[in-house]
Amino acid sequence: MDPTIQSPIPPKLGAGLTVSLSEIEAMGRKAARGAGYSWGLAEEAGRSARWLSSHGLPGVACLAMALEMVAEDFEAHRPRLSEGRWEADQAVCPIQLGAILSDRAEVIEGSMVIRAGPVLCPLLLLPALGWSAQDLGRGFSLKAGSEHLLALPEGPVLDQAMAGSVPGDAEVEIKPVGIDHQALSATARGECISASTWQRLAALAARTYVSATDASRHGAGAGALDND
Repeated sequence: MDPTIQSPIPPKLGAGLTVSLSEIEAMGRKAARGAGYSWGLAEEAGRSARWLSSHGLPGVACLAMALEMVAEDFEAHRPRLSEGRWEADQAVCPIQLGAILSDRAEVIEGSMVIRAGPVLCPLLLLPALGWSAQDLGRGFSLKAGSEHLLALPEGPVLDQAMAGSVPGDAEVEIKPVGIDHQALSATARGECISASTWQRLAALAARTYVSATDASRHGAGAGALDND
């Protein structure tokens, strides 16, 4: 295993567990399944948390907050297009909206402004926009409330004051922009998080586990023959 995977990131995110990027992606995927997401969307959730963490952003904390909210009533957070903007009965799920926007990247590139909201943890929209920026070779602007963020082919651009923050929800506006900005560089490192934040994802992931029964225990183990 590459030893850099376990290297701690800058201390601005606080002391706690240092979790590798692969562990973040795997746990995010399991937690999303526990929150009611399909396998495809769960994959997107894990990749999104990993992408944010790889750029020194609070991917785990953002995903934990969004999944906990969505898990209470999955359908209430499902995005729908209404009169030119994306909305939901409650705050829009950023993972579902990100997947929709990825499929419509060429539409956004054609100078069409996309409006949505309020969106849960809008920072979670950045990965989808970042992947679209890489595919199309151009940047996208994400205005979330009073904050402006950019997704460029090389990575995200945002106010450093936001690097350790986990926003709740906000109205968002997305449109294409130039790429003459300095992006945050990606790393091969993990994210330093609190044990309680990691446990929140673990609790959601546990919903996918099958409870032990007499039937599931029957035949488990090596039995009388053990060649290991």
